[in-house]
Amino acid sequence: MKEKYIFVTVSLLDNLDFIFSSIYKLNKFYKISKYVVIVPKNDIKIFEKKLNVYENIEIIEENKICCKREFFNLCDVFFKNKYQCNPFRKKWYYQQILKLSYIANKKYFSNNNLIIWDADTIPIKKIKFFNKYNQPYLYGSSYEYHLPYFIINKILLGPKSSILNLSCINQFVALNLQIRRDLGKFFLKLNRLNKIKNNDLFVANALLKALAIGQNLNSKNDTKFSEYEFIGNFILNKYYKSNKEQKRIKFFRNNVDGNLNLLQKIILNFFNYKHITFEKKFKKDQIQTYKNLFLCILRDLSFYIYLSKIKKLVFSKKRIYF
Repeated sequence: MKEKYIFVTVSLLDNLDFIFSSIYKLNKFYKISKYVVIVPKNDIKIFEKKLNVYENIEIIEENKICCKREFFNLCDVFFKNKYQCNPFRKKWYYQQILKLSYIANKKYFSNNNLIIWDADTIPIKKIKFFNKYNQPYLYGSSYEYHLPYFIINKILLGPKSSILNLSCINQFVALNLQIRRDLGKFFLKLNRLNKIKNNDLFVANALLKALAIGQNLNSKNDTKFSEYEFIGNFILNKYYKSNKEQKRIKFFRNNVDGNLNLLQKIILNFFNYKHITFEKKFKKDQIQTYKNLFLCILRDLSFYIYLSKIKKLVFSKKRIYF
């Protein structure tokens, strides 16, 4: 019997077709209790019309999760450096706050495990989200690993907090109910410590305070935040003893330049890629080039071969030593 999951996606209208395809594939891999799509108010009817062919779809207006106007006002309050609150940066932080707010707000709690899934991502193969103890697997990749993300994590989680070896920016994250409760308590406590009154924007207040501290510590550098890096490192420090628990994952993202044909998807499946992510550089009117497809595969294979050689070298030295 399949486990039931709640999938949650934050989306704009540009990604509606990707969401449609993604739900089709996810329904094949998992038993979905509910698929939640958080969208701007003006797009609700368009999303409902497109997605009503699927069961258990819930379209939620983004302002009900976190009021955009109030969040933008908070950005102006917290950031002294106006570069930090330019329109792009506000929108970028806002979509992360929407995810974190849904996760951490008890009115959205459910006994079903939850998966945050990016709107521009379509699965290729089934991903195992939880172990036999219902703890989420910590997946990681070598595609993204940006120091500014971890500076903010240290501010949020404490200077002695551990950091994972691989990036958690995998376009998804899995959480059980206990982790969601603990995240909610974490943000509420953080605000109390910073003497910030807790209200409907308690997640936004906690995050923006940390970003403002980061900016004050080093005003020359652009402070940044990743909800995926934060959640991954929160789980590591709260529940796991070491970052050895992290599992490497492959996905096709950086070299996507067009629509993939059936053969290209079969090739990625063969090499154990888990999903495809279509970003802004993706062109809808062209087919994915084989050059970029194999560049990605060869780069990943080279990296894995390099790691295996390093491991063999380390273990051989240990044997000699002992």
